[in-house]
This record gives sequence, structure tokens and C-alpha cells, in this order.
Amino acid sequence: MENGTSVSTTTLVGRKTAKEEISLLRRLLWLANYIYHQALTLLSVLLIWIYIENYDRTTLRFWHVLLSTAAYLPLMAIAIIAFAEDNILTLYFPRKKIYWVHGVLLFISCAFITAGISVETHAKRQRGASHFQSDHAILGLVSWVLIVVSIFIGLLAANTQLFSKYVKPVIAKFIHNFLGIAAFFIGIASLFDKIDVVRWYASEPVYQASYYSIWIISVWSILAALKSLYGQIRNIIF
Repeated sequence: MENGTSVSTTTLVGRKTAKEEISLLRRLLWLANYIYHQALTLLSVLLIWIYIENYDRTTLRFWHVLLSTAAYLPLMAIAIIAFAEDNILTLYFPRKKIYWVHGVLLFISCAFITAGISVETHAKRQRGASHFQSDHAILGLVSWVLIVVSIFIGLLAANTQLFSKYVKPVIAKFIHNFLGIAAFFIGIASLFDKIDVVRWYASEPVYQASYYSIWIISVWSILAALKSLYGQIRNIIF
């Protein structure tokens, strides 16, 4: 049996059709997840390729767009979807290893965003320009703050034996999950605000594909996290 649970012959026969339906659904989810990873890879490579080919790699601006983009696509997207039951990349990973994968990717993502914001702030200071005035900049800053707080709360949730007397584990996990989802989507909104860069350096069909796929990929990335968030809300309330 899939969960290692024994059942009677009658139960097994009675559930044969249901098991076949579940098996088919799971295979379809695996396929959808495989397509998701291919789309995420293509979009990430496309954006990074545009930066490398068209930006001056000796400028701080280049490192800002490269690091900030890679932080969300693909790093944070992969970190969030790592817990999905049908995620093919972590399908056979034990839960503890998935926690490590999630934590490491999230930490690298945060480091990339920190570096990306820092170099852009330094570049603007050199030019005498104002900081955090545009929607793009404000969204990016808010996302970064939420990520930092989310990582801190995540460390509390991961060490329940040390901090359980200060905050309930389910509450810590809920806050970490909620802030992580919010940070990711606000960060994607910041990237989307500059999606016209694809139109400048690629064809119109490529731009249109990027325009819609960035949101489809982002929504798919958080579906399992939203399901987990709903379960955490139920545990807190009931």
C-alpha cells in the first residue's frame, strides 16, 4: 500500500476504482509539476540571458537586476514549492532534508536580494539620485523586509524545543508561511513592474509569453504553501 497500511480484501476491492482515480490524478500532477519546472527554468534563463547579453557587466546596475531576479526566479520559487507533495525534485526526499533545502535556498535568495538592493542603492548614491521612490523599488524593499522576518520566524519554528515556551510552533509556522508567500508575491510584482525589459530585447511573442507565464509560474509555486497555510489557520482556531 502507498502509506504502508494494511486493509482487508473487501476494502481493497471496494477502493480499487478510487485508487485508480487517485493514481491518475497524481500522475497528472507530476506531469503538471514537470511542466512547471521546465517553464520556470526557461523563464529564468531567458531573463538572465537578456541581462547578460544586453547590460554592461561592469556596472552595478547589471548586478542589481541579475541578483534580484535570480533571488525570486528560480531560487525562492523552488524553495517554496519544495514542500509540495507532488514536487518531482523533492519527491523522494525525507522531510528533514526538504527543510534543509528550503532553508538554504531561502537564505541564498535573501542574500541575493540584499546584495541586489545594496548595489543599486550605492549606484544611486553615486549619481545623487533618490532612493526607493518608484513602485518597483518600494515593492522590492517591502519584499526584502518580509523575507528577513520570515527567515527569523522560520528559525524559531525549526527549533520548537528551544522556543516553544515563547511562541506556539503552529503559530510560528503560520507566520513564517504567510510572510514567505507575501514576500514572494510582492517581489514578483516588483519584477513584473520591469517586465518591459523583455519587450526591449526580445520578440513580441516572447514578451507575451513572459508576461503571462511569470504569474502562472508564481501562482503554481505557492499552491502547496496556501494549502499548508489553510491547515495552520484551522489548527490555530480549532
